[in-house]
Amino acid sequence: THYEVQVSNNWEFTNPTTYAVTASPGRVIIPNHINFWTIYRVAAVSAVGRGEFSNPRLLEWARTATLQSTPKAVTPTNPVAEKVTCKKGKRTRSFSATACPKGWARV
Repeated sequence: THYEVQVSNNWEFTNPTTYAVTASPGRVIIPNHINFWTIYRVAAVSAVGRGEFSNPRLLEWARTATLQSTPKAVTPTNPVAEKVTCKKGKRTRSFSATACPKGWARV
């Protein structure tokens, strides 16, 4: 079983566009490329044939979905290696790291 989704910009569905979508129980995933349409209706399709279309509904998208014109620059989060001086007993040594190794204390 799959579903057919008809989308339109008017309630009369003059010249609607029809898309076939797959679904899991209780959930229909609508493709992103139909997000500019405002009204939709759904019908189930099986080997026997297509059922009747549901009542038309307004398509509501999540308010958190926003389009960005330019992507934001991503700053790498890797720590930058630096030279640290560490002490273990009477020995002092420099390491290229952000912290002293286990057993060593920062001077």
